[in-house]
Amino acid sequence: MDLGEDLGILKKSGSWYSYGDTQLGQGKESAREFLKDVKNATLRNEIEQKIREKLGFMRKKKEMIKAKVG
Repeated sequence: MDLGEDLGILKKSGSWYSYGDTQLGQGKESAREFLKDVKNATLRNEIEQKIREKLGFMRKKKEMIKAKVG
């Protein structure tokens, strides 16, 4: 949660965490549980990918497509 917030991917307003228009939960533990839920796997994976991209562990999709084509 802290890393996502530090990188500007997750937002914190008061004690609420959100990603875009989606509220994840009130407090870190509640937001963490929301993301652990199997129903939210797509959202969790999207957030994880954005964090990895920002940290330089993954290339963005556009760069990967250019590398395959070019």
